[in-house]
Amino acid sequence: MKMRHKSPILATLLVTAASGVYAQDGANPAASAANTVAAAPAPSATEAVVGAQGFDPLQARSKVECDWPGASPDARKVRYVNSEALFDTGAYSAAAIVPGGSKLVLISGQIPIGPTFELVGEDLFQQTQAALRNLCHAMRAAGVSGEDIVRLRVSYVHQQPSDPFLISEQINAFLGRKQMPATTMVGVSHIIAEGIRVQVDAEAVVK
Repeated sequence: MKMRHKSPILATLLVTAASGVYAQDGANPAASAANTVAAAPAPSATEAVVGAQGFDPLQARSKVECDWPGASPDARKVRYVNSEALFDTGAYSAAAIVPGGSKLVLISGQIPIGPTFELVGEDLFQQTQAALRNLCHAMRAAGVSGEDIVRLRVSYVHQQPSDPFLISEQINAFLGRKQMPATTMVGVSHIIAEGIRVQVDAEAVVK
């Protein structure tokens, strides 16, 4: 049976299994304080678990905005596929089939470093947003839109079980797509320099 759901309940189950945080029916007692914020939407199941791991669950609602160009005509021809034999959270596609004759744009790994080589962000959430802002700058320079991205590779310095889900939520919000690109995410012990916790690179198809 194919498991497909835009709300990443599978992510919640994986995090709770790894961390010992108890969640039932998509709710988490540790997020109850966030649920009482006046006029604030209730956090998603993943946000609740992320909150229990030491992050602000409502912070995940904030996203990086990018004024990229319109999607390339060839991007609309890319076919994203998922196998019935694979679990599917909706956070990425199992494969992307690119039409022949398309131009491929390769974007180097973007890290949370500012223009004067300063580290941007004290935690993984802030560093992910900084890396995505740098990815946005590179995308705009190359004439690439969010819809043109066909593959992402993410490396992050693993510290706690919620790390990949926090990053995934930010990437999904950043791209804002129904069909997400093929994606590989790897937890590592070190990235380039001390203090850097995340790197994101991309491949895109343009006309």
